[in-house]
Amino acid sequence: LPGTSSSGVDIAMGSGDVGIASTLDGSLVRTADGGATWQPVFRTSARLSSITFADPRTAYAVATGGVYAAGGATGGFKSLDGGLTWAQVGGAGTANLDRIRCVSTTTCIVTRTDGGGLYRTTDGGSSLDPVASAPGGIRAVAFFGPTRVVGIGDRGVTALSDDAGATWRSI
Repeated sequence: LPGTSSSGVDIAMGSGDVGIASTLDGSLVRTADGGATWQPVFRTSARLSSITFADPRTAYAVATGGVYAAGGATGGFKSLDGGLTWAQVGGAGTANLDRIRCVSTTTCIVTRTDGGGLYRTTDGGSSLDPVASAPGGIRAVAFFGPTRVVGIGDRGVTALSDDAGATWRSI
């Protein structure tokens, strides 16, 4: 990716022109012209494994391994200006974050790298609350509306939530 010497990990588009890409070295780069040019906007000490836009201005990023900034703070990151600036969100105990998906600017589900459960926020990332997932663990989720979420995991595990990820059942 231009602006970094590292390999790309994830990419998310907030609109037809604005997007953010993450890299193995903990960089976020931003495009405002549909990918024609990219500018570095953020750097941390851990691999930013997943990024997503909740709306065209609100974006989230999480990192693998539990180290998210110099000094070893834990949590994820949030942007309120289309990815131009980023602030740390979340609290202690949120290590091994892997993927994040949001249904609104306040409600998101985060998977863990170890498949050992999920985190859910309903306050825009200020807190990440652990939620039990289906037996076998969920590795990826997708929202199919304001309350329905499907998750997939190891060895064919599939789960469904009809309350925006608060509770899950195997399907």
